Amino acid sequence: MERPKGPSAFALHLFAMACMLADHTALVFAPASAALLCVGRLAFPIFAFFVAEGSARTRSRGNYALRLGAAALAAEVPFDLMVYGRPFAPGGQNVLFTFLLALAALEIWQRVPAGVSGRLAGLCATGAAALAAGLLRTDYGAVGVLTVATFALFRGDSARARGGQAVCLLLLHGLLAPSATLALELWSLSASLPLQSLALAALPLLWAYRGRQGPHGPAVRRAFYAFYPLHMLALWAVGRVLQVH
Repeated sequence: MERPKGPSAFALHLFAMACMLADHTALVFAPASAALLCVGRLAFPIFAFFVAEGSARTRSRGNYALRLGAAALAAEVPFDLMVYGRPFAPGGQNVLFTFLLALAALEIWQRVPAGVSGRLAGLCATGAAALAAGLLRTDYGAVGVLTVATFALFRGDSARARGGQAVCLLLLHGLLAPSATLALELWSLSASLPLQSLALAALPLLWAYRGRQGPHGPAVRRAFYAFYPLHMLALWAVGRVLQVH
């Protein structure tokens, strides 16, 4: 049997981590760096995609939720230090809480019966999770929850699935998400583009994915989880040394 081609889950995670590092580097050291911010927009859709995939493929959603919740708690102080410069800042929570809320909504989706009532229950659960993300001011907020839901609803590589993903991400990240504006100039022509709309550039990479895992296992998983708080702590520490904050 021919092995599936395309990027592995491992490679996509590494790429998303590199994009996130670029985005957070810009946040701490170079907020006006359009190049780093543009690269950073690709990270979130990839992570959101794998939360939806993880919910569908994991043997135990309960254990998955516990791991995600523990990682969210562990990352909160580093997140607050990097973003706000202090260890406790209730005005914003890290993105893993967004993913945890989305995972809770997907769990309800899996448990409700099929049919109209089940779809309504799933929609209500997703709406409640999105509302909670907005009220708690988690990173990416309601848009983040709905992005995970998009990848869960439009799974697969059919034209319908890809079209649904593209349309939903355009609405969510191109129109609804708060975003800075990227100025574009070509000769005498000029235009502006919501920076967050560049999240759609991650879709071709995700469409090339064919389910190949690459290196995986508990050690790889722990390393991926550890990268999130550790890189934020490192950026904050370097920023302190350089007196950025």
